[in-house]
Amino acid sequence: MVSADPRAQVAQDSTAAAGSDPQSIAAILDRLELPQGLYPKQKEVIYYPGRKFLVAGGERAGKSFTAATYLTTRAPYGTLFWLVGPDYEQATPEFDYTVDLLSRLGAIRSNRDVSRPKIGKCTVVLKTGQLIETKTAQEIQKLAGKAPDGIVMCEAAQHPYESYLKCVARVAERRGWLFMCGTFEGSENWYADYYTEWSSPNADGGRSFSLASWDNTIIYPGGRQDPEILNIERALRRIPGLFEERCAAVPVAPMGLVFREVRRSIHFSEAATFDPDEPVYLAVDPSDGALPYAVGAYQFRPCKCTPPHTEDRIEQGYGIDEIYETGMNAEQIIEIAKKRPWWKQVRGGAIDVEAPDEQRRWQAHGGIYLRSEKIPQLHGIRRLKSFVHYVLNEDDPTELLEAPHLIWHPQCEGIAYEFKKYKRRDPSDSDLIPKDVPVSNQPNHHIKAAWYLLVSRYGFVRGKRLPKPQRTHITAQRARLNTPFPS
Repeated sequence: MVSADPRAQVAQDSTAAAGSDPQSIAAILDRLELPQGLYPKQKEVIYYPGRKFLVAGGERAGKSFTAATYLTTRAPYGTLFWLVGPDYEQATPEFDYTVDLLSRLGAIRSNRDVSRPKIGKCTVVLKTGQLIETKTAQEIQKLAGKAPDGIVMCEAAQHPYESYLKCVARVAERRGWLFMCGTFEGSENWYADYYTEWSSPNADGGRSFSLASWDNTIIYPGGRQDPEILNIERALRRIPGLFEERCAAVPVAPMGLVFREVRRSIHFSEAATFDPDEPVYLAVDPSDGALPYAVGAYQFRPCKCTPPHTEDRIEQGYGIDEIYETGMNAEQIIEIAKKRPWWKQVRGGAIDVEAPDEQRRWQAHGGIYLRSEKIPQLHGIRRLKSFVHYVLNEDDPTELLEAPHLIWHPQCEGIAYEFKKYKRRDPSDSDLIPKDVPVSNQPNHHIKAAWYLLVSRYGFVRGKRLPKPQRTHITAQRARLNTPFPS
């Protein structure tokens, strides 16, 4: 193998960039002469030039082998690499694959340079001096003096969030790379969140990949329609979301969430940007200071798509901004709002009906009249669901057949957090609309504010069947005379 000493590189160069040259990767893969080769999505991961990324894999998708192959192609460009598992045992598959691949290249002098104890960390030293070793999540949180050139987080979904933060800090000094792989089943929330956020441009500079079980055409030559995949699907469909987690390698929202359909990649977009030529409407859920005071700024524009419900006056809504502060009163919130670029375009809005004093404060200090009406919680949920609803193409999950009628700007972190935490009492209830009212201590401040505004603008969602009036001789007589009841 060709050795490259990172100490000879300038400070701004990264081992990730140095090891991502396509010609170097191709040369190493050619020398490996893998009997069955790599399938296309594996190659996409291995050739990825970024420093931080996440690979979600289905069962038998080859995620451990992909991680080992990635590490093997980057091993010449650094001196220290870690395979970090929740415990030593869960990092062993990636370590064994890596040692096997390096042996194929003749990069290991002898078996004496490989340590595989039954209990404890495994290590391998290459001919050119590189050290690859396994670590545990608890171990890396205590190590402060070492900076690896690359880290593979094995079974990353099982790690606590603190382990991810520690790994990011460890590779920062050497400008190294962080490769995370795992499945979604039983995963920690942070892992699924990052998968969703990194599926589109993001501030972290991360990238997420999905290796579904059927992508491994070596095992499942029929792909998605392979008979074995279809058999697994029939068996797992009895438990909602289990097939998606185990085989499709896509995150599934917990059953208890009220708005399970909301996705970061679909409902949060830079397209929800302030248009200075359009009016702004505020959605306000006040607070006494102990809970967040939520204010959402919204704009509505004519929708170019075909509305799914012709009885509704559907428009396209944009949550362009939010104020989400704890420990502040109305006057302080209004002063913050006045400094936002959209303030001069505010034309009204809606507020909680149980906060008449706050309604008066907004009119007195901000000159803004906010409508209010009593909205039962389930009616508010139904109205908001009618706007976040979307339809995906079953043949191509990346294509939207029907887009949601309400999206938010990525900076609206308050409502994004609430969508992930707002739950009903009975998580076994799989209906789209919960039959029971979610408990009052749930984080839903901006969510409630949003449905105040939507109901004030569009009214309640109409049922599929309108109740028929009870026919009496009086109503029949007035119907014949075509005279309405007095108001």
